[in-house]
Amino acid sequence: MAPRGSERTRAHDAEKCWRRSLEHCRRALRTRRMPFLKNLFRPSTADKKKAGPIRVGAYAFEPANENVIGSGGYGKVYKGVGRETDSPVAVKVVAVGQMSKWAIMEEIKLMEMSGNHPNVVQMLAHDMRPARGDDPEVVYIAMELATGGHLFTRVTSAGTLSEKDARRYFSQIMRGVDFL
Repeated sequence: MAPRGSERTRAHDAEKCWRRSLEHCRRALRTRRMPFLKNLFRPSTADKKKAGPIRVGAYAFEPANENVIGSGGYGKVYKGVGRETDSPVAVKVVAVGQMSKWAIMEEIKLMEMSGNHPNVVQMLAHDMRPARGDDPEVVYIAMELATGGHLFTRVTSAGTLSEKDARRYFSQIMRGVDFL
């Protein structure tokens, strides 16, 4: 068993080390060298008041976890509905800081040009909301909901595709790419 003086010294050294680390993190955050530390000193999002549905043109969605149908490196896709028709839609939410504004606008232009092709997901509406407080500038893109699932999942669950199915899928992909 270690003597009491040694325990006090170790506890004091650990506290000093912790305080130095905390001060280093705060300094790094202030100088923007470590932006990922921002969330350590920010109040929990659970404390925020629950927001109502977000509207994008004639469509609306609730930004809740149970409505997420997909996510990626640039944002999330939520299930929404047409306010007048109650038809299901997908709403892509992209923070401008995660993807450049130019790239987002190019995607929107491409989707607008694609019009109404049977092998290309159609954009229904889009909206851009400016940054407010800690919230970044956000782009919302409402598009038709494709419910067929992922082609990769279909191929791996079947093990192999028949030549007929492979030809059909490949033909659909090529018609969509050719149209764009």
